[in-house]
Amino acid sequence: MKNNLLLLLFLCGSLPVFSQTQDEIDSIQKLFGTRDYTWVQEENNIFKMRKRWTKKWGLYSWNQPGLELLKADYDSVSFMEDMEPFSIIKNEGKYARYLLPFEVVDAADQLHFDYEALELKAQGYQHYLLAKKDGKWGLIDWFDETLIVPYEFEKPEDVPLMELDGWYKELTLTMRANLGVDWVKQDYNNGDGVCIARNASTKLWGMYQHLSDSTVTLIPAQYDSIYFYKWNGLVTPVFKNGKVGFYTSPWSYEQGEESVPCIYDDYEFVIKEEGGTRYLAVKKDGKWAWLDWLNNQEKSSWYEGSRKDLPYPYYIQPRWQE
Repeated sequence: MKNNLLLLLFLCGSLPVFSQTQDEIDSIQKLFGTRDYTWVQEENNIFKMRKRWTKKWGLYSWNQPGLELLKADYDSVSFMEDMEPFSIIKNEGKYARYLLPFEVVDAADQLHFDYEALELKAQGYQHYLLAKKDGKWGLIDWFDETLIVPYEFEKPEDVPLMELDGWYKELTLTMRANLGVDWVKQDYNNGDGVCIARNASTKLWGMYQHLSDSTVTLIPAQYDSIYFYKWNGLVTPVFKNGKVGFYTSPWSYEQGEESVPCIYDDYEFVIKEEGGTRYLAVKKDGKWAWLDWLNNQEKSSWYEGSRKDLPYPYYIQPRWQE
């Protein structure tokens, strides 16, 4: 035992980065009773090994005093390739995420085998962690495991990847606590604190603007889905029961309101070259017509075929109510 301790101290203190010889690796495997020495992350000299008899995996590092990061007690340990900030650990059919131990001192104490499956997705420089519970997939914050997108998707590839900046997470937690929502989506295009959020009980969406000391309701939570307003847009589509309607902007009018009810099957906005005004074509029962989106008035007959079969809109689309 004394000889093993001396060998361990010597290897930890004398080996420079990436200089391990096969003899030294063999010695470490003998010391821990392991095999299958495999690099996991070269930057921190992390490697994994498997116990000879139990076939369980553990994590180790040449930069770590004592070498051992995680005891060889786990069914599998994923790689930390391409600067990934965490590894995925499996044990007895359950999964946990393991943070980079050189950045999170108590990473081993934060192993929570709460998930049926975990899957890493990388997009650009962002890393996302998809998690599965009760047969459904959602998105969690890989650092503190905050649930971002609820567990309701059949496949991991169907889960939307939300931007996980600190402001968005704070916004999500605040709105959950104050408004009883379960899912928040930001309007990144306008960047004015506007978001849409889903009521946790009704599963219907509303639109809000989060200010420094309050949250203002822009569109009540009564729709299956809502589009964000375009930059300086006066109206936006809202959807319910498979139909589309339109909601005017609360910034442009005294009070935003549902100017067109959700009764149409499809729509298309057309911008006329003169003036840049948006004209609205709507589809119902297989036919298209022009519609005044501010006053909910039909401005043409209904035409069979595609939207392009509509005649040119010579009428004036009012922008402001008289």
